[in-house]
Amino acid sequence: MNDSFDVAATYARLTLRSRLLTPEELLVGTGVTAQYLMSADYVDWHVLAAMFHNIDSADVVSTAWAAYLGGQFNVSAHGPLGFAALSAPTLGSLYRSA
Repeated sequence: MNDSFDVAATYARLTLRSRLLTPEELLVGTGVTAQYLMSADYVDWHVLAAMFHNIDSADVVSTAWAAYLGGQFNVSAHGPLGFAALSAPTLGSLYRSA
């Protein structure tokens, strides 16, 4: 079974810019650098999962970090899917048009 799935690197870049942890702390165990993330279009989901794990494991971060981070992901951060969600009158019509 292939568990590889790519996600937009935008999410990783926004997480880096969140200042929840330093870039070095965020990227422990990811196998990537901040420089790579700034130029990548997509990253394996494991990279983002490791970043979230690093935040969740940090003693200095509030347990509400996910809500704080999610508040930074405005609709434009989701690319075409975000535009479709804004354009669709309902979630159901979004899926019917896909």
